[in-house]
Amino acid sequence: MIRRLLAAAALAGLAGCGGDAPAVAGARFADATRARGIEFRYRSGDAVKRHLPEGMGGGATFLDVDGDGDLDLFVTNGWGWDGFAAGEGPRKALYRNLGDGRFEDVTVAAGLASEDWGMGCVAGDVDGDGDADLYLANFGRNRLYLNDGRASFRETGGLSGVDDPRWSTAAALADPDGDGDLDLFVANYVEFDRGFVPTNTSSCRYRELMVMYGPKGYPGERDSFFRNRGDGTFEEAASRCGLEDREPGYGFQPVFLDAEGDGDADLFVANDSTPNHFYRNRGDGLFAEVGFEAGVAYSLKGIAQAAMGSTAADFDGDGRIDLAVTNFSNDNNNLYRNEGGGFFLDVAFPAGIGAPSMTRLGWAVLPLDLENDGDLDLFVVNGHLYPELDAYAFDTTYRQANQLFRNSGDGRFEEVASVEGEALAEPRVWRGATAGDVDGDGDVDLFVTALDDAPALLLNETAPRGNWLRVRLAGTRSARDPAGALVRVTAGSRTQVREVALGTGFGGGVEPVLHFGLGGARGADRVEVRWPSGLVSLLEDVPAGRVLSIVEGRGDSAP
Repeated sequence: MIRRLLAAAALAGLAGCGGDAPAVAGARFADATRARGIEFRYRSGDAVKRHLPEGMGGGATFLDVDGDGDLDLFVTNGWGWDGFAAGEGPRKALYRNLGDGRFEDVTVAAGLASEDWGMGCVAGDVDGDGDADLYLANFGRNRLYLNDGRASFRETGGLSGVDDPRWSTAAALADPDGDGDLDLFVANYVEFDRGFVPTNTSSCRYRELMVMYGPKGYPGERDSFFRNRGDGTFEEAASRCGLEDREPGYGFQPVFLDAEGDGDADLFVANDSTPNHFYRNRGDGLFAEVGFEAGVAYSLKGIAQAAMGSTAADFDGDGRIDLAVTNFSNDNNNLYRNEGGGFFLDVAFPAGIGAPSMTRLGWAVLPLDLENDGDLDLFVVNGHLYPELDAYAFDTTYRQANQLFRNSGDGRFEEVASVEGEALAEPRVWRGATAGDVDGDGDVDLFVTALDDAPALLLNETAPRGNWLRVRLAGTRSARDPAGALVRVTAGSRTQVREVALGTGFGGGVEPVLHFGLGGARGADRVEVRWPSGLVSLLEDVPAGRVLSIVEGRGDSAP
């Protein structure tokens, strides 16, 4: 009842924005997938999708594997169901950015040619040597690939103690204990038995259609938390640190965020068909699960939703980190506004993203500043789970279009109705996404994966657009990739907040550089970095149109 009253208050507070706002036009993305050298197809079982793993798909992430400042691309891949046991399947892919707008497949040369049924991936400097490593969450044994600095990887999952053999879906990196290295949280899904035949078929029905079995009916898998010992090995410490889900959910995307503004990394875990988890960091690296109290475990109706993807960002510009979560079709996506003190309120409907999501099945969700105006817009990736839908006249379909919501700057979002460029709006069975400035032109581009189909590299050509500033951080006392570092950029009367997050969306991550749209401002009056170690860096009068590199403790900047 309290949550309903608060939601009503939020709706009243946004009443000045009017009723349902009309969708707006003005976005343009160019499909550059094949033209830039990306030839790929994510295979996930058979077309009929008789088994739960076949319907999931996988994610991707931008990263810089060779330290040249250009964004490279890593993409997970699935498997053919009948060939899974035989060990004959497609490969994941690493595409190196050649610096001239083209990508080259370097998977084999990089040592990443092993065959896994991949679901999620996350990039970060796990061993603190200054380059981007990769962790893969698989349907099967997980893998940790350490980068030697020359874009060559060595698999050390078993030696490091993080080769979890269960069905993992996604992972995130952070330093919740503040010891200067990155720890690893892995979301696990169900105890899947390949040969299991259900006698109770209630979990095989969707709108009276017979579909794949699960997840309800399968036991949930407990998530894992691997604490970095700092010597190349990890210890499984979920129970000791308070991150053990005592009632295992069906885990999808985890995301670390500082919900209370106290400098500690808290953790949200999106769960499918079970209550979401929210773990509050007590300040000593130990956590307490407070999802119900924080207002993110259940819907406003008090029921568990089927969450898929999640991301954290300051969507309303109040300086606090909010949460966006995607859910199953015939249910709304969530926009959890941070009310302060670690408490959230779902304002999806008054903010304008609830109703448009009802007939979609959302997966990845990412923040981006579409036209560099300083407001964070929202990109949502859609695609259903059941191919059987297309034989019937339901209000939803198997292939679906993605959605782009423009932030109006007053607490509401408007769905962009006409997006030039076929790939963004083309119906496919979309799944994962990653965002970053691929071509170095000062705006945020997108890469989106699709089930049993080609992905899409979407270059942002939206115009007009404002000025921009990009901030690259390197920790010294904090982790080299300082997950949880908070950057405030002030230009005129506006202050924007961004937080470094390693692992977000659905089964992936985004570029390691923070992007700030400055609108008409010619630069930033002030750039402030609050490092996880507690140190603060401050720079003033920073010109727009540059990548600002800041090293912890030095206050140095370089173009």
